Amino acid sequence: MESDTSPKQMRGPGLVRHVLQITLLEIAEAGLDRLSIERVATRSGVNKTTLYRRWPTPQRLAEAALDLVADAAPPPDTGSLREDLVQYLLRLHDASNHPLAPALLRWRLGGVPEGEAQADLQKRFARADDETLVMFQRARDRGELAQTANLQFLRDAFVGMAHYLEVAGAAEPQRIADLFLSGAMSRTPTTQDTPQG
Repeated sequence: MESDTSPKQMRGPGLVRHVLQITLLEIAEAGLDRLSIERVATRSGVNKTTLYRRWPTPQRLAEAALDLVADAAPPPDTGSLREDLVQYLLRLHDASNHPLAPALLRWRLGGVPEGEAQADLQKRFARADDETLVMFQRARDRGELAQTANLQFLRDAFVGMAHYLEVAGAAEPQRIADLFLSGAMSRTPTTQDTPQG
């Protein structure tokens, strides 16, 4: 009904979420550097004065919107590296359906666009990397990986494979996790290994 969906009838968190969802669509379509509070106001049906009062700059608005797609949940902790990897893949698949997902992947692989939001995105990507690394640290602590295992190498290899296969349309998280672990366990790269160019 109109009373449930009209921005004029929204208040508090519902209105904020509505505006931020519209902002994410604008970012996905126009890019971070061309985000306009005026366009968000028009598209969301919310007075621009209301938006400026809460988010004085496009950067502040973008940061708030990106918080919506940030993975606030802690890294999977099932007690098994295999199950942690499966849960990670399932989360990645769910996140890939978000309208902003292609842009985030493009920025992740091709470099963060220059502009006011550049530092914020770089921090977000670094935080995501740190959180993913925790899965492998826990596995090492449980004895599933050798104490000398190069955890950053394993993390990078898994995340890279996961994103590629998601883009390619692979939807078998159990098989993907097993494939990765079969290689990782056959000879786990150690901290002494130097990747060859």
